[in-house]
Amino acid sequence: YEAPFRYSTGISLGVQAQYDFTERWSLASGLWYETASVKMGNGVFGNAYRIPQHNITIPLLLNFRLTERKVSPYFSGGTLLVSKPEERGLMAKALLLAGLSYQINSHFTLTVQPALALGANSKSDRLVYPSNRQLSLQAQILYHFSSRKSE
Repeated sequence: YEAPFRYSTGISLGVQAQYDFTERWSLASGLWYETASVKMGNGVFGNAYRIPQHNITIPLLLNFRLTERKVSPYFSGGTLLVSKPEERGLMAKALLLAGLSYQINSHFTLTVQPALALGANSKSDRLVYPSNRQLSLQAQILYHFSSRKSE
């Protein structure tokens, strides 16, 4: 017998810094807090088990802007280092994102990217939860301290 799992919609909030190597390539890292829950059970006991998940995550991402135009395809890839308060150590997850970047002006850019994270959040999650894939939508407003040319 395998109990069905239902994952709730979670939320992730945090701060991130980005270093631009060129107009197209950048490196980003930061600190995110993520929360969600998992329901497991069936029939009469369908909501008997609700397992909250709280994670502190450090993203390490390489970003690529396809063009230097005002609106451009925007790709990111890298690693998420996940720490759970109840466990010691970090777990690594792969993160792939593809979307659009809109340069509002010389200081602000909006990015919107569907994201796919691959890997478990913790050592115990690898054994307990069947899905090690997480789909999400990431939206960011980036502030550039140095002026960036806009077209």
